This record gives sequence, C-alpha cells and structure tokens, in this order.
Amino acid sequence: MQKMDSALKLTLQQHNAIEKLIEEGQGQISKAMQETFQNVRDQLTPEQRKKYEELLKQFHQQGRPASPANGTTIPARPPQTPVITNASLI
Repeated sequence: MQKMDSALKLTLQQHNAIEKLIEEGQGQISKAMQETFQNVRDQLTPEQRKKYEELLKQFHQQGRPASPANGTTIPARPPQTPVITNASLI
C-alpha cells in the first residue's frame, strides 16, 4: 500500500477503501484456492490423496505460500511460472 499511497497520493479515505478491497480480494482468492484443492482431493483415490498431501507438505516446507484459514496447505505455482500477487501491485 505504501507505494500506491505515494504514487497516487491517496487520501486517507481512499487508502482505507482500497486496503479493504485488497483484503477482501485476498480472502476470496484464498477461499477459491481452498475449494479448488478440495475438489482435486475429491477426485483422487485414498492412495492418491496420501501422495497429494505429501506433495502439498513439500511445497509448504520449501517456503511456498500456504496456511489458509482452515489449515489447508496450498502449493504455489512452480518457480519458473511468473506469479502476480497483490503485494507486487502495492
């Protein structure tokens, strides 16, 4: 937010409104990712689920973003794929 504040010379009201929008957007993204990964799990056999959970743990251990509100670990895209995050816009 700091870069956006100074570049756009946001008022306090604008800052607060935009910050809220970003937080809500991040929550929606997190929820969508949780649902997607649960849907993936639902398509797997019990044996595949075990391996899938292990893959998710490996992503988490490598310092990838994780830990949605319900405790589900979500892997990030592979490092060679560029990812645009809200943080890079701020």
